[in-house]
Amino acid sequence: MKKLFFCLTAIAMFSSCSSDDSGSTTASFVSSILIDGVAFVPGTPNNPVASPIATYFEAGVNDGESNVRVFSMLKTGAVGDIQAMESIQLNVFYPVTQTSVSGTYDFDFNFETAGDTYIQGFYSKGMDMESFENGTITIVDLGGNKFKIVFNDVVTRQNQVGITGSLEGTFELQAQEL
Repeated sequence: MKKLFFCLTAIAMFSSCSSDDSGSTTASFVSSILIDGVAFVPGTPNNPVASPIATYFEAGVNDGESNVRVFSMLKTGAVGDIQAMESIQLNVFYPVTQTSVSGTYDFDFNFETAGDTYIQGFYSKGMDMESFENGTITIVDLGGNKFKIVFNDVVTRQNQVGITGSLEGTFELQAQEL
């Protein structure tokens, strides 16, 4: 059976935000993610309508065998500075019989078995995108769109970029069609 794959051709930007009582944009998360030893803290300071962390869920993909949860973490720089933009995207596939996305996922998966758990990951900087090749990612569903995502010695395929650390927070739920 064929598996459903999501590929990014550009940096994903999500159009929603949250605000506190004063009307200022707030981000509800803590990040200790390091990319090749440099802190990666999602943020969209020059785009008041983009959420720095977002998620999307769809049930019953891959001929009804799997659920998919997509996570996106976005860091922007000055307006118009494409090279300063960075993002991490995770596409997590797990059986419909599994009650939540919680688990530890690696990047090895069997194309022949629908319903298997697997993950696809991408890191983008500027116009360059790299897929994840090694390591694992642990996801804990804390309820109410709050998740903890741990990068366990993740390495990209092309340039061997190392990603470690974690992010915990409430992700903006996106209602978009895949």
